[in-house]
Order: sequence, then C-alpha cells, then structure tokens
Amino acid sequence: MNSVDRQRAQRVADYADSLVVSRRTDDDERNAAFVNSDREFPALAALAATLTSIRIDPPDGMKAHVARRIGQLEARPLDSRTPVQVIDRCRTQCRLFWVTVARVTRLPKGRPLTAVAVNLVLIAVAFAILRSPSASAAEILARTDAALTNLVQPGKQLFRRWRIVDRIRDTPGAPERIERRFLMEWIDGSNIRHATGKSVTPSGRTYLAFANVVEEGRYSPRIYYEPGYANEPAGLLSIVPSREDFEEAAAKFGGTERRILQTYLARGYIYEPIFSERRFNEAMLQEAAGVEPLQRVRLSVEDSATPDGRPVYKVRSFDDVRLQFRWRSSGPPTVWLERQETVRYISKDTYLAVRSEEIHLDEMGARIETTRELVDVVNQDRPANGADPFDLNVPAGVPVRRQSAHDHLVEVLRALRRAPRFLSQTH
Repeated sequence: MNSVDRQRAQRVADYADSLVVSRRTDDDERNAAFVNSDREFPALAALAATLTSIRIDPPDGMKAHVARRIGQLEARPLDSRTPVQVIDRCRTQCRLFWVTVARVTRLPKGRPLTAVAVNLVLIAVAFAILRSPSASAAEILARTDAALTNLVQPGKQLFRRWRIVDRIRDTPGAPERIERRFLMEWIDGSNIRHATGKSVTPSGRTYLAFANVVEEGRYSPRIYYEPGYANEPAGLLSIVPSREDFEEAAAKFGGTERRILQTYLARGYIYEPIFSERRFNEAMLQEAAGVEPLQRVRLSVEDSATPDGRPVYKVRSFDDVRLQFRWRSSGPPTVWLERQETVRYISKDTYLAVRSEEIHLDEMGARIETTRELVDVVNQDRPANGADPFDLNVPAGVPVRRQSAHDHLVEVLRALRRAPRFLSQTH
C-alpha cells in the first residue's frame, strides 16, 4: 500500500471510528441492541464502500471559502468543535448528506476517493449543519441530555421541583380558568431508571403520582390517581407495562403501523422523570423525518433571557400531531390528539432547562397554556429512616389494574386515524 492509499484508508477509518465510538458510548438502548447484533459490521462496510467510491470536485474559490468559514466556526462558542465532532453529534444530517453525495457523484468501479475530497466533504457537512437553526437546536438538546445525566450523582438522589401554571379554555371562547400545581421528581443516583414523581396542589395534596418499580428485571411504572381525578370516583393504581413490554407489543404490528408505533415510543410521550426528556431529545437528533401522521417535530433556536435576566437558549419545537392519554380502571386508555408548541429556555451556563412555555390545542377544542419554572434542583442524601420518596403510598381501597401495552397501542393507532381531520382544523 503506497502512502496515498494509506492516508486515504486512515481517514476512512478515523471517520468510521468516530461513529462507532459515539454509538458504543451512547447509553440509548437501541444503540446497544444494534451494537450487540450482527448489523454493525455490514453497516460499516457499506459506509467504507460509499466513502471510497465518490468524488467531490470543489468549485472555484472553495479553498478561500473554507478558510473563511473555519474562522467563523472558531469564533462561535456553542459550536467550538471540529467538523468531525459536529458531524458525530448530528448523525441524521450526515447520513442524508452521504446518501445524496453517493447518488450524484459515484465514480466508475475502482476509482478512489482522495483524502482531500474526504476533508472537503466533512467540512461541507459541518457547515451545512451549522447554518441550520434546527441543527443548532438539536446540538443544544444533545448537550442538555449530557447535562441531565451529569446532574445525578451516585449514592445521592436528585430532586427537582417545578412550579406549573395552566391557563385553560375548555372550549373556544370559554372563560379562562387558572390551575396551579407543583411537579416533584426524585431520581436515584445509583440507577436513573429508579425514579418517582408526583403532582401536588399548592395546598400540598398529591393528586397524581408516578413510581418506577422493578418487576421481573424490568422497570414497570405505577401511576396513582387520587379519588375523583380523571373521572375515577374511587381513584386508580395502574400497573403500567414496561418499556420492553411496549416495544415487544409494537413488534407484533406490521408495516407502516409498526413504524408509526416505534416513532411514538421513541418520542418519550410516556412520562418518566428525565428519561422521557432524553428520549424526546434523542428522537429529535436521529429522525430525519417523522412517520406520517407523526410528522417531523420542527425545531428552532435563538438567544434570549429569562424574566430575571439569565442568558438562555430559547429552543422552540412544533409538534403538529402529538398524543396524550389517560389510563382507566376499565377498558382501554383514553387517547386524544393535540398540537403542541413548546419553548424551552436552556441555560447557557449549565445547558439545563430552567423554564418552558407550552401551548396545547386538542381535538376536543380545548386550549391550555402551560408555564413551567424550575424552582429547586439538588442532590440529596437518601433518608436513613422515615418517609422514602420512592415509596408510592396508595390509600387503602383504591382499585388496582394491570394495563395492557397492546390495548394502549391499538388506541394510539385509532386516534391517529383522526389526524388528517385534526390537522385540517388546526392549520
């Protein structure tokens, strides 16, 4: 192998290694399944074949343009990374770029790709990503994921408290009513899947609570409704299917239905403290386009500040079709559609969300404007004795029901059949 071929092979290997390292160090369960399957090596082989069979002819003035854009890149604090690192965090855009390049610039069999061409392609991909507000928003969400994970300390429990205000109009033109509440969350520093949360009125009454419980090696949530909440006169304790149960149920559907359900599960619509946030963020990074009718969530970002003057990134997302649901003591869960616009204010210092504003428009005509403000976030020692926040204290006499993952997903698909009509009403 001559020196040119050796350099070309090394650059291809370095680029492939950056993808492998990213996938193997990511704690997402889907990446683990991919790595442990027999699909990783063929995928890398296909990547290498693509990289070595294309040619990029730079236009006139490209060298000066690249030098100028590199200077701009170095001046931006958010994106102070090498092009390869930016590409590594924005895998979706990279894949789409490579597929496009491979289609339009494929050479006759055996024609090599030069090392210079590889460099130009990498830089072009990085600049295309950095020019896109959506990609910049995705990059911020990636850093938010890392910040969320770093918050939790082994041997401690992370406590977060949110102040939430809902401004509700039950029907168009109806008078507005205001509801105030707090959301408290605890995450076990030894295992972040061990989590609990509860919704509390200003007077301190718990009306809704969540706890992750290990059952046969899987985390199966428990959801408690106080008597009278969600039209349950006696209250309800739902034993909710585990994430694995949902994924196994989704795998039994075929074709488009399966892809829709996998998109639904990937977006974190089923609440878990921190985990649902991270799943939603990861879905935004990985999905090039949504599966109809769960269309792509649109992202944008701008510099802003909180009401008290703290500098933040203002990350806005538009979810044209989103699903909400409630468990019931009999029959399948109630599932409905809504359109949601969310603005998250993410601290420039910590990359943690400190405030969010949401607008929900549902298919029944209700409009809810929700403001969430982070009040407390602290790592605490686990209590040596006394009340443990991870214990879900349910009053005697509350009905208990084991819910069905299959029934839930059937209702999701049934609700999504109403999406075309819903979209025509909300646009």
